[in-house]
Amino acid sequence: MNKAGKINNSKGGFNPFILALLLAVLLAGCNSINSGNENPSGSLPPNADSAQADSAQANSAPNTLLPQIMVDGAIYYLNSDYNSDISIDENSYSGYVMSTVPLSQIPTVNGQANFNVLIGSPYAKYENGIAVLWNDKWTSFTVNDGKTGSVDKVYFFNGGNEYIEIKNGEIILTPKLEMFIGGDLSFPGGEPQNIKSYTEKYYFYLNSVETDICSTTGMDERSEGGLIIAPGTSSTSAEKLFNSDEIWDIVTAPGALHFSLSGTFVNGETFAYDIVLSVNEAQGG
Repeated sequence: MNKAGKINNSKGGFNPFILALLLAVLLAGCNSINSGNENPSGSLPPNADSAQADSAQANSAPNTLLPQIMVDGAIYYLNSDYNSDISIDENSYSGYVMSTVPLSQIPTVNGQANFNVLIGSPYAKYENGIAVLWNDKWTSFTVNDGKTGSVDKVYFFNGGNEYIEIKNGEIILTPKLEMFIGGDLSFPGGEPQNIKSYTEKYYFYLNSVETDICSTTGMDERSEGGLIIAPGTSSTSAEKLFNSDEIWDIVTAPGALHFSLSGTFVNGETFAYDIVLSVNEAQGG
């Protein structure tokens, strides 16, 4: 398979008698540098330099909202009163997450969430609201309007190019809880097929140091077939995810926040991809 994105150059003597031929080739290819490296359906360009290919739409502001879930006809908002010691007995489960919508939408049916939680994750009544098992942690939600209370900052991030795109990601900072909510992954150039394994990762790169935020790994144990990469990317939360300098640099330093996707196809070929994400503060919900 021809490796997209790789151009081999060699040194040697120049033959003046083929000048016309070289000029013709250069003129024919200057507007289609990838014409000989087509990206067939089911593959991603390895080691692509996406910093130059970020789309203009990457800087457009999505209509971001706080994480919400609908249960028994009521909307429950993320509770900023972080409690790492929530414990829910399996016999107390009230239901399970049945569907999700993007962060830019409000849930409209019971069991629907607008954040990247696994389908089938349980929820249960907890104090004056509910608790949802999210990223292997019980996270509390309240019926109080999520636009009020003690949410300090909400940032959104997105970015992409002609092959891969991230939209509607969020960073939410509260006095007791910080959340990094992975955005929606899509493939404008066609969704890759026949993937044996992959790793997706969010990280920030500051002062020549790469720091991981969260990651997800998928593996197809079968000898044939392949994985389909889920559109919902990895998320994480903790009482303190970032220090004040880190979050400031992530928001203000160009090219600080990244999303990477790498892996192996069923046929043994590998791919690797990295895009820079634009981060902006949300101006209201």
